[in-house]
Amino acid sequence: MKRSRRPSPASVPLAMLLASLLAAPVSAQRAVPITNADERGRVPYNLTVEFSTSGCLFNCSNFALFSDTTMLFDAPAVPTGKRLIVEWVSASLPASSSANSISFQSSRIIANQRALWQYHGPYYGVSGTDLRGMSSGAFFSYGPGETPHIRVYLTAASGFLASISIGGYLIEEP
Repeated sequence: MKRSRRPSPASVPLAMLLASLLAAPVSAQRAVPITNADERGRVPYNLTVEFSTSGCLFNCSNFALFSDTTMLFDAPAVPTGKRLIVEWVSASLPASSSANSISFQSSRIIANQRALWQYHGPYYGVSGTDLRGMSSGAFFSYGPGETPHIRVYLTAASGFLASISIGGYLIEEP
């Protein structure tokens, strides 16, 4: 008589149950921590500066107004041991002005010179408001202890509240 080598129908579910209960987790590799050598100590950075023709209102200093059209002021200095990398700039400026420009300068100067980054438009109006807005990608930086100098040119602007925001990150300065 020949014996069958096939398992009995009742033993298959029992074998599957035992295999699932006794199986150990298997992993192909262990986790390896990754460090980003190019972006040491990268810390997000956002800053909003508020101003009017009467002076600085929030996060700015050294305000100066020339010919009722050109404003110069400084943002807070970059922390010691860090470099500020700016990736975007946005602003809300008065709609009464027919020409607007924003410059971030390496030194404080009334002329539109020594600009690390500048924007001349377009600006977008919002129905029912007295402001025009803009938002733009950017790429410029300030070193440890340096002060971001901001120059704003507006024509026919008075009695307004405006703001400029920057975003990016701080990195450790070697």
